[in-house]
Amino acid sequence: MCFALAAAIAASNRKAGGSTEAVAASSTSKATFTLTAEAKELASKFTSNKGSLPWPVEKGYVSTYYGKQPHPIVTTATIESNGVRITTEEGSKARAVFNGTVLSVQILSGNKKAVLIQHGNYITVYKNLENVTVSTGDKVVTKQEIGTIFTDRVTGKTIIGFVLSKNTTTEDPSLWIYKM
Repeated sequence: MCFALAAAIAASNRKAGGSTEAVAASSTSKATFTLTAEAKELASKFTSNKGSLPWPVEKGYVSTYYGKQPHPIVTTATIESNGVRITTEEGSKARAVFNGTVLSVQILSGNKKAVLIQHGNYITVYKNLENVTVSTGDKVVTKQEIGTIFTDRVTGKTIIGFVLSKNTTTEDPSLWIYKM
């Protein structure tokens, strides 16, 4: 995921006419956005909403938490999660947690999709979407539907992966989302 974030940051910086150092840094884990005054203001507003952002789904519960934790199946192993997984109902829509710009729409394995949204120097990532209703460059607003979450036909589960990062450094979404 870090590579996808760095690539998205590099593309954003090229589009904004960012410095070559910021663009060159995209090949490392230290990639950072070159921010306009407008983007700095958006990042400040995003930061001021820490702990009160809406959930990326209307209803659901966290089924995998951020950080190191026991593997859900192999009890002797641990996993390191760079985001959260939220289990919801079939047909549920993913929603933007804050105003921003769609950085990219990516095709994942199994033809599932991911949407990356920029909020200044923050990025939110919505993974495991069956289809999307936004395109790269679109402006989105808080709680805007951005796509339908994929339902696994074998397990019957509908799970969205949600990642929040500042530049390429992931952060615990539960510190940002209201009562997560």
